[in-house]
Amino acid sequence: TALRARVRPYLLRRHKTEVLDELPDVIEENEILGLSPKQAVAYRKAIKGYARQISSNFLSLFNELRAICDVDPSTGESSKLDRVVELLGDIESAGEKAVVFSYVLEPLRTLAKRLSSNGAEIGYVTLTGELSLEERNAAIERFKTDQGCTALLASTRVASEGLTLTEANHVIFINRWWNPSANAQARDRVVRIGQERTVRVKTFICQDTVEDRLEGMLDTKKLTFNQLVEALATTTQKDIEDSLID
Repeated sequence: TALRARVRPYLLRRHKTEVLDELPDVIEENEILGLSPKQAVAYRKAIKGYARQISSNFLSLFNELRAICDVDPSTGESSKLDRVVELLGDIESAGEKAVVFSYVLEPLRTLAKRLSSNGAEIGYVTLTGELSLEERNAAIERFKTDQGCTALLASTRVASEGLTLTEANHVIFINRWWNPSANAQARDRVVRIGQERTVRVKTFICQDTVEDRLEGMLDTKKLTFNQLVEALATTTQKDIEDSLID
């Protein structure tokens, strides 16, 4: 209560219910995939290597396993990217656009190569921290204005704030960041006032992997955050007075 009382004068919370009529309908779906055969081999190899090391770094292993879930580093095989290319083909055929998010760059690089080859030839631009400010602005402008540009391949860290991308009505997460609010901010580049179409949000998760287990942790963190902010925002004047007395 003391914390809520002290924070309340500085916290302005606007509920989505207050602007619900202005926001688009959203359909969110987690799609569970199996690892490709070579991804599965790389995944098991990484675990065995960890078990053989005396002074192993679990965080390093965790990051390696998550990376393998996105793309097998030795072959480029990826069940996720197979589905993303397929999905983007359907989106292009419908004359719609998508923002594809990844918090690491390698899946975006591999996806860009796939979209440029093997007959896919789906129009795209990338938006990452490797680009200069001018290059970023040019990429965003092309995505917004070029009907032949179907996909924006975006770093979650770069494109999760300050952008309005209502030209798209699809959001695809190759992977998700540790912080649920960062993922929500990325999603809300498309789910914004001014969006006139239903937004479809799809997250890909590899079954029976560290990603699968991480989902429960993200849901718990999201619930805890929402409960905390809601409590802070609804502190009453009486709470403040009681805190000062205490």
